[in-house]
Amino acid sequence: MVLGASAGGVEALCRVAAELPQNIPAAFVVTLHLSPFAESNLPRILERAGNLPAKHPEDLEPLRKGIIYVAPPDFHLILEEDRIRLGHGPKENRHRPSIDVMFRSASKLCGPRVAGVLLTGNLDDGVAGLIDIKKRGGLALVQDPREAHFPEMPIRALEALKVDWCLSLAEIGQKLVELATKPQYRLRPQRNRKDETPHRPGKANGEENKTGTPIPLTCPDCQGPLWEYRSGELTNYRCLVGHRYSLESLLAAHSEEVEEALWVALRTLEEGVALQRQLSESARARSNSIAAACFSARASKNADQAKLLRKVLEEHSS
Repeated sequence: MVLGASAGGVEALCRVAAELPQNIPAAFVVTLHLSPFAESNLPRILERAGNLPAKHPEDLEPLRKGIIYVAPPDFHLILEEDRIRLGHGPKENRHRPSIDVMFRSASKLCGPRVAGVLLTGNLDDGVAGLIDIKKRGGLALVQDPREAHFPEMPIRALEALKVDWCLSLAEIGQKLVELATKPQYRLRPQRNRKDETPHRPGKANGEENKTGTPIPLTCPDCQGPLWEYRSGELTNYRCLVGHRYSLESLLAAHSEEVEEALWVALRTLEEGVALQRQLSESARARSNSIAAACFSARASKNADQAKLLRKVLEEHSS
C-alpha cells in the first residue's frame, strides 16, 4: 500500500493510520512533501496516532509487513525487489521526495498487487503515478475532496482517471484493512539476492528513456532545455538531467521564477535610487548643480518605477 500527501497531509495520514490494526498483513509506504532542511518527526507522529510502528527506512532495507515506511526529507523513496531504495535523483514536480516517483516504482514492482492512495495537497504530484498504478492493474483510492483541507490533488486525480474509490479518511483506512486481507495484496516472501546487481537509485527516477518533443522552455530547476512527453491524456515535461513536471507544476515553477525576477528588478531599482541620490548629494557638495540635478532626476524616475513594480508584486501576492 502506497500513500501520498502534501499540504494538510500530517493530519490526514494520522487519521488513516488510526484505522490500521496491529499484525496487518501488508506494508505501508508513505511520501509526504517535506522541507529538505528540517528533521521529520512524521514516523513518531504516526506511531502515536495508530497501532503500527513507523520509521524512516535505510537504503536497501527489506520491505516488511505491519510497518509504515516514511520517505525521509530530500530523498525519493523507491520500491525495488521487495526492498526500499533511497534516491537523491532529480526532483519531480519540484519535490524530493516525490509521490509520483514512489507510485511509479510501486506499480512496476507490484503491478496489480499495489493500492495507491492520494490524499490532501496542492497541485498534482501523485496523479501521474496513480495513473501508472491503474495501467498496471493496481487500485486507486482518493480522499474525498470535500473533506480534504487542500482538495486540489484529489480533484486533479478524479479529473484525470477513473479511481476505484473516493472515500473519507476513516473509510480509506477501513478499505486498506479490507484489501490487506486479500491474498494478492499480501507481501510476498523475500527473494534470494546474492547474485543481484544493486540498483543506483535516482539515475532517472526509474523511468525508461522515451522520445519527446523539444519545446521553447527551460527547466526551472537547472535552466536546461525541456522536452514534452505525451501518454494518452497525460502530458509531462522533462529536462536532460531528469527534472520532471506536470503542466500545472511547470506553470507554478515559472510563476515563481517570474516573481523572483521581479523582486531582483525591484532591489536593483531601489539600490540605483540610493546610489543616484548619494551621487546627487556629492555633486551638490562640490557646487556642481547640473550634475546634482541630473542624478536627482534619475533617482526620481527610478523611484517611480520601483513604486509601480512594488505595487505589482504586492497585488500578485495578495
